[in-house]
Amino acid sequence: MSGVRFARFLTSLVPALLLLALSFGIVILVGSRLGGLTGLLLGILAAGCIALGLLLAYWNVVDWSNLRVIRRTKSSGPADWLDGAVVAVDGFVRADDEPLSSPFTGIPCAALTYVVSGHRHSSTRQGSRRVLMAQGYHLIKSHIDRAGQRLRLCAFPGFSDELRRVENGGTWGHQALQLIADPDGEASHGREGQILSGLLQARHSITEEIRCDYVTGFTATRPDGLTVVEEVLPVDREVCIIGTYDRQLGGLSARRPRIGPNLIAYAGTADEVLARVGKELATFTRAALVLAGIGLAIVAYALVRPA
Repeated sequence: MSGVRFARFLTSLVPALLLLALSFGIVILVGSRLGGLTGLLLGILAAGCIALGLLLAYWNVVDWSNLRVIRRTKSSGPADWLDGAVVAVDGFVRADDEPLSSPFTGIPCAALTYVVSGHRHSSTRQGSRRVLMAQGYHLIKSHIDRAGQRLRLCAFPGFSDELRRVENGGTWGHQALQLIADPDGEASHGREGQILSGLLQARHSITEEIRCDYVTGFTATRPDGLTVVEEVLPVDREVCIIGTYDRQLGGLSARRPRIGPNLIAYAGTADEVLARVGKELATFTRAALVLAGIGLAIVAYALVRPA
């Protein structure tokens, strides 16, 4: 791993480590002020509420930032954009050649990612934990057709919830068993951290084509214990994509760091995304305020109460 990539990796861990440290600090503070099991439980409750509130607030900022970009650029075009500007484009996704076929839904698409996970029983203690069993991410050369204008997609996208499907067991479970078995020997073996690192790198780099399939070595015998998450960027369907305009490439790339995914795809037109995500943003903002308020109220009570 190069020095730059290692530095980026460490930087990406900072928010999670700060949140973890804050949570432990709140548990210790409230527990020591209130004492006993009640104090410990209230400390855990306060830490959990504040942590969830902060996570929701972060994603609210991501959505707010994306909606702001859509409002600012939805009626403009490449002639109005500066090289390196973050812009929003809606239109139909077209594959330059034959589209991909998503492995579980069979949807023709220009990009996809899937994750297969399941429970693994522990040999040293009772119970089980969920482990990654297989993951793949694929992108082919494609573009957005926008009123006759072609804008290339030059990075692996992030997917909004409308482009994601989650299934437990059933037909997808049987398909996942075959995929994990890797009968054709096409999938590489890798560790979970290695796989996720490769996907993050694809989402932060300029690339027009990538095909990766991995299995981790964990096996399963029953399909009903498997969970499959599949995300697709379908062709011939209208989407709204936010990314960095690259004049030289004539498309959207992910070369500019920003809050949230560097290139993100929403289902629907720009106006539909503004209406749908705007409503969701209002709901999650209220939830974040309630959670943070509960946590802060417990902390305030612990501080004002005599030790």
